[in-house]
Order: sequence, then C-alpha cells, then structure tokens
Amino acid sequence: MDKDRLKKIISTHTRKIDEELYRMFVSQSSSTKQVFNQVIRTGKRLRPLLVVYSALCSNYKKDMAPLYRLGAIMELVHTASLLHDDVIDEADVRRGVVSSNRLFGNKASILAGDYMYSFAYNTVLGYGEEIAGKISEAVCILTEGETKEMENTGRMELTEKEYLEIIYMKTGVLIEASSVVGAMFSGCNKDRIELFSEMGKNLGIAFQIYDDVLDYIGSEEEMGKEIMKDIREGKITLPLIHSLHNDDGKLMDAVKKLKKSNKRENLLRIKQLVEERNGIVYSFKKATDYAERAKKAIRCLEISPSKEVLEALIDYSVNRAH
Repeated sequence: MDKDRLKKIISTHTRKIDEELYRMFVSQSSSTKQVFNQVIRTGKRLRPLLVVYSALCSNYKKDMAPLYRLGAIMELVHTASLLHDDVIDEADVRRGVVSSNRLFGNKASILAGDYMYSFAYNTVLGYGEEIAGKISEAVCILTEGETKEMENTGRMELTEKEYLEIIYMKTGVLIEASSVVGAMFSGCNKDRIELFSEMGKNLGIAFQIYDDVLDYIGSEEEMGKEIMKDIREGKITLPLIHSLHNDDGKLMDAVKKLKKSNKRENLLRIKQLVEERNGIVYSFKKATDYAERAKKAIRCLEISPSKEVLEALIDYSVNRAH
C-alpha cells in the first residue's frame, strides 16, 4: 500500500482521535493548556492508530468513541514522555517546531508532562484494571529505559544487545502496549493478545532503529530537527555500535575529537566513517528484519482491510522521511 493511500484510509480515524484529544483534555492551568496545544498539534499518531486497528482486526464492531478515547490516552502518555525527554536533552526543536521547553520553559514543560501522565492514568481507570495495569506497567518500563539510556550516555563499549534492550524499553514497550490494549478492549483471548504483543514489540524496535538511522542520513527539513543529534548528545546508537566493531581507530578518534569540538566538520567526518563501515546499511537491514517479524506475528490473522492497514503501518515504520 502506498503512503498516499494509507494516509487517506487512516485520515478519518486520526481526525476522530484528534477531536477526542482536544475534547477530553481539560486543565485549569493556562500554562498547561499552552504546552498541550503546542505539542499535540503535530505527530504521527502511530500509537492511537495501533489501538484502533488492533481492535478492528479483532472484529470490534461496537461504538468507536471509547476506542478513540483509549487511543487518545496512549497519545497523551507518549506526548508526556516527549515533553520530559526534551527537557532532559535540552532540545530546541520538536517535530519541526520550537520545543515547548524552549517556548515556555523547563518548569512549564515538566509540569504539563506530569499532568498529562496523571490525567491519562485517571482516565484509563474507566477501562478496567487489566488495561490500566498494562499501560501503567509500560510507563514504568519506559521510564527505566530512558534512565538506562542516560546512564549509558557516552559509553562507547555499549553492545548491540544492550542497545536493543534500551530501545525496547524506551520506545518499543509503549508501541507494544498500544497494540495490546486495543486487542484487550475488543475482548480477544490471551493467545490472540499475544500476537499483537509480539507485533507491537518488534514494530517498536524497528521504528526506533530506523529513527536512529534517520539521525545519520535524514533531511533536516523533512525531519524537523538537526541530523546527528544523538551523537552530539553522546547517545550511542546502532549505526555507531556496528561501525566501531569494524573500526581501525579512525572512527573512535573522530568521536573523541567531537567531544572536544562540536563542529559540523567533525560530525560529517563521523557520518562518513560510519557509512564506510556499513553502519547505516547494517542498521537499516536490522530495522527491516524487525519489521518483518512484526508482520509475521499477525500473519495468521484473518485477511481484512484493517489487517492490510496494520501491515502498511509496519512498512511505513521503516520507510519514512521523519
């Protein structure tokens, strides 16, 4: 399925999800409202779409409003984590616009993120203990993943195995939870829920690896942020990890030089060396392998338009410009 067709098919759902986001989110704080309006107006809406389509793939035929609301809850949780990330990373740009921490300050961004988390938890209680528990568990793991990433900043010895564990925790777990709670809400049995869990886990890993590839090769205009942001911040991702295995010392020297001088020429030298050592090719192959695992997990599901969209969303995760 091509991207234009996918966008057209999901447009109704994304519009309904957005309407629910703006309808459900209430705050007495003008500061929190400002941050919310700034950060929520952009985004792929991948997580709420996974909620919707995992349910539709499970023959959900009831009122869509509660499903859109559940998707909106997942988007709030994701957005709250981004607000906190931007403060930690001292980001200037998020999704092509000025980041909330730069526009409104760190305090306002952190408190708005806290409120979004709290609001999401309070709202999801209406969906029952099992769904609420799954989301709560995912956020605990997500927070630990962000902490592990911070602890490993600048650690050149980071292994591929450790990297994969971190990206599952910081990205994959929420994408997995989004897939699972949609299936739960539709009333699936445990075996079927496990299929969506496996799909979401692998999709999340594929999505993050590809994100890390784009950080090296993406267009700053299309991505809406500076490229090679991770290495500037000392984050060790798969393209660099793999390239260091094939290094003759030049790449390590270039990274050390970058620590002393964050000049563009030093960044471009690292990019060149990573490309020469097949770090980009290897990582892209790894991302597509995980995407294939995600599709394989739902292969046994009945053929349907909703399953076709899910497969297209998986393909999109490793074929996007930002």
